[in-house]
Amino acid sequence: MKEITIDSSILTLLKKDIGKHLDGNGNQKNDDLLVKTSDLVYNLSNEELINKKLLEAEGKIKIESKLNIDEYREFLEECYNKLKYIQKFKEDHLETVSSIGIFFYHLDPLLVNRTDKEIEERKNIKKSLGLEYHDVDAADLSHKNNNYTTYEIKLESDQIVFNKDTSSSNILNMGNLQILNFSSKDISHINIKNLPFKIKSDLSIHPSLFKKIIKKEYIEAQIHELTEFHSDLQELYFAPNFNQIRDWIYDKKQKEFLNFVSEGKKLQKKIEDIHNNNLGAYSRFISELRYRIFQDTINETHVLMEIYFKDINEFINAEKTTTKSMNIMDHLENIRRQKAEPAKLEEEFNKNRQKYKKIEEVLPLFPLTILIQKRRVEKIRNVCPELFDTDKESLSFFE
Repeated sequence: MKEITIDSSILTLLKKDIGKHLDGNGNQKNDDLLVKTSDLVYNLSNEELINKKLLEAEGKIKIESKLNIDEYREFLEECYNKLKYIQKFKEDHLETVSSIGIFFYHLDPLLVNRTDKEIEERKNIKKSLGLEYHDVDAADLSHKNNNYTTYEIKLESDQIVFNKDTSSSNILNMGNLQILNFSSKDISHINIKNLPFKIKSDLSIHPSLFKKIIKKEYIEAQIHELTEFHSDLQELYFAPNFNQIRDWIYDKKQKEFLNFVSEGKKLQKKIEDIHNNNLGAYSRFISELRYRIFQDTINETHVLMEIYFKDINEFINAEKTTTKSMNIMDHLENIRRQKAEPAKLEEEFNKNRQKYKKIEEVLPLFPLTILIQKRRVEKIRNVCPELFDTDKESLSFFE
């Protein structure tokens, strides 16, 4: 047996782990924050667990195999080419599933006018909550942990309405603003990016962006992670065989799926043997095959829809009454705000307008990106054709 290091160029499902050694604002996590309770099943020392998590954050794992790295890659490609097909969604699932929205454009916290007193107070609160290793300055702006949610998309009175899915606990932030609900009347224009997505080679598209987290690999990792875990389109990957499927999402009677199961059974013994019958290792191999097929299916049936807003005044005014947030700092602030007198709230609202002025000036330049079914895009296009094909040059991370 050989110990080989597999990276995300071989097992693409590892892409979602890249950057997990960083917090939401692109800062290195303290070692203690790398290890979760669920990691204790590995029965490793704390040092070994940390090293394992750091390796995963590079998109790599170590496994034992009877094949060398080149042979392993070749065998994986051979299996994939034998098994690949486009999965068929159940019709009722496609009609009811929400679409995931992501805001990729994190803005530089130095654009926010912060006093030394405020910075120190926030630092002390974070320390008291055990969050001192997280970034202090950017906690009130969107980052990779609060820049996504899912939206229900419906036709109402000749308008397309986007409402945050009530079943989702995540609230999407653009800069300092929460984007809960909006409609086609709020949209300036829409650009469509086909899948598989292509990220621009130069991501320095605007000086207001926070350079710590505009790295290509982190953007790609977030797309893979959010698509898999939050889009309600994902398959059951970590399974030791080929016949398991989430049948409330996919058609388990699909001819191509039955062929996938049949051909997979023929390969199963060789896959197990190559991994010396190690359940974790050969399950991951099978998971990679299923993950690639899932990605092929998404690429065939979905696009990225980039939404540019006319202005953000509606979202600014919503801040007067919004009291929901997944950010612990905002949560504490909201509890305090609920006890404040209306006159005091109005005063603070106006102060915040000045504090976040530079952020709010540039927000309309950047799109909210939604992973959406092609057929839903056509329905939107039929209702609001003027929003499409405008040839407007816009800021995007995608070609």
